[in-house]
Amino acid sequence: MKIILATIWNVANYGALLQCYGLCKYLTDSGHDVSLLDLSMSNTNILLKKLKSVTINRPFEDFKKKLPKPVKIGEHNADIYITGSDQVWNPDILGDRIYTYMLDFAPSESRKVSYAASFGNSEWKDSTRYQYAKKLLSSYNRITVREDSGVNILKDTFGIDGVQVLDPCFLIRDYYELIGRIDNSDTNNLVVFKLVQSSTWKSEISDLSKLMGCNLAELNGKYISRLGLLRGFNQKHPKVSEWLKQIATAKWVITDSFHCMVFSIIFHKQFVILPSIRERSTRLTSLLNKLGLENRIADSVDECAEILENNIDYTIVDQKLNILKHKSIEELEKLLQI
Repeated sequence: MKIILATIWNVANYGALLQCYGLCKYLTDSGHDVSLLDLSMSNTNILLKKLKSVTINRPFEDFKKKLPKPVKIGEHNADIYITGSDQVWNPDILGDRIYTYMLDFAPSESRKVSYAASFGNSEWKDSTRYQYAKKLLSSYNRITVREDSGVNILKDTFGIDGVQVLDPCFLIRDYYELIGRIDNSDTNNLVVFKLVQSSTWKSEISDLSKLMGCNLAELNGKYISRLGLLRGFNQKHPKVSEWLKQIATAKWVITDSFHCMVFSIIFHKQFVILPSIRERSTRLTSLLNKLGLENRIADSVDECAEILENNIDYTIVDQKLNILKHKSIEELEKLLQI
């Protein structure tokens, strides 16, 4: 089956790239012909974007080679159009580009579905885009979303039924293809990946690692002092495979990132979520609640240490996760058969 996938992938973001990889791999391994819609998330000057692609963003550009070939809107028709995962329906991030992720370009008679789409918020507040968004969403044959809040938004705001499924990163059996096989012995690393950092974050997390007697491994990238004046080019990011492997071999993980949390669960890590604003963490709490891990959220670095002392029983978590995986795959197969 020929599939055109509209999802967030053309960005320097680990989670966006890996969720795209997960869904594409599942579909291609199932024998489908997948093309990615060539969409840019940035209005950056083209020359500047190319310069960044061979410098600071090189690790992300290299990983994109593992994804299916991108196509422009109108270049090819498809048997089915799929809106993929991540915050594809968040108007705060996308603005008017949200309509493309709602498949406004697809022929009116075409089959349109979504897999694990996310609104990125607990409610829809954009009144200016409401009417057209409702029209586009109503044209879908079937909708699945990533969060329970997404199901509520669809029903309460748009009058549309939706089904909750897992993020596509969970669709893959293992990640050996990206990180190789790893033994069961973890490093003594405290891995941290914090998207929003306070002015005291680095000193606090450094003190915590010393208190816990472990090595501190930061995945946010390293500051290059000799390039201090070149703002936007003075940071070196780890490769996507290295970012993933650091999580896979960690002893503990502290993060506010949804996908860092996802991979902590996949690799059975002892982790804690330290959100910048708890009220805006529905993307994380939705999954945590499903797995009985709602007690893994902290409000301070000191509280992180207390939570990490209580180990997660992954025997129980996996039982719940396997049920959700089975349901998610079942839903995805239904989408493809519409």
